Amino acid sequence: MELKRYKAKSVSPTDGTEQLEAPATPWQGVQPADGVSQLDFPPSSGPGVPPRDGTAQLNMQQRPKVPLATVDPRIRQQVGRYADWLAKQAKYDRLNDSTQEINNYIRNATKVVKVGEKEVATFAPFRPELSALQTFTSKQAVALCAIGVLGVIGLMVFRLEMLTAVIAAITVMYFSNLILNVFMAIRSFRLSPEEKIDDAIVHALRDADWPLYTILCPLYREAAVVPQFVQAMQKLDYPTEKLQVLFLAEMDDAETRDAIRALSLPPHFKIVTVPDGKPRTKPRACNYGLMQATGPYSGSQKD
Repeated sequence: MELKRYKAKSVSPTDGTEQLEAPATPWQGVQPADGVSQLDFPPSSGPGVPPRDGTAQLNMQQRPKVPLATVDPRIRQQVGRYADWLAKQAKYDRLNDSTQEINNYIRNATKVVKVGEKEVATFAPFRPELSALQTFTSKQAVALCAIGVLGVIGLMVFRLEMLTAVIAAITVMYFSNLILNVFMAIRSFRLSPEEKIDDAIVHALRDADWPLYTILCPLYREAAVVPQFVQAMQKLDYPTEKLQVLFLAEMDDAETRDAIRALSLPPHFKIVTVPDGKPRTKPRACNYGLMQATGPYSGSQKD
């Protein structure tokens, strides 16, 4: 299932269990036709409208001050590139109001879909052509039957020649797959999936208007790992007023929620209770968490 980035306030389960605390900005709930809680977002900030979190916005023509000690041309070039990117992101957030788009996404994502005899709630727009719930389509079944019939006829008519051709085709496919895997492995060692940024660049951009960032942490009966995870999150070098950490706990996992509450964490740590449903997976929990996120960027906890 696909994880897509959208922001929302809360989708309350029917049994009234504790949900994500409301953000500092007073959003007004909207009730759609299907009974799923929705949001009415405030208008985007623009000229004369203060930022949502009270922090100063970065003007497009303004770049963060670079310390005089930074003399490396490469460092200066990277600082300028990141500063431009952050400024463009801040301007886009101020000038674009995606309320309707987000609410439409929530409405589609929270629909319960019936596939055969199963009811699924993945908290993402359901696309049957990409779902593994239906293993074979009617066209695929017809094609497999046709291949099977042709194979039997071929064995009856050509016998040894047909068997040799089938074995040769299977060998070529396996060998091609082996070559592809080797190529991908070599390429993965040469190219890093992460972009490393020097501390000097981060220091030079300390006054930039950093975007809101949400970290999703799906947990199920993992109360023992909560202190370790919280310690790692508190070591992040990111403005806490621009950071949101969501603990995604299943409805029947009160033990994990109690362990989180016992730590008396700062306001940017929040608990989200994922409504019961099938399939119970971490991607499903993250889909639900995305609808609670407040910023344009998000990431999930790595196992």
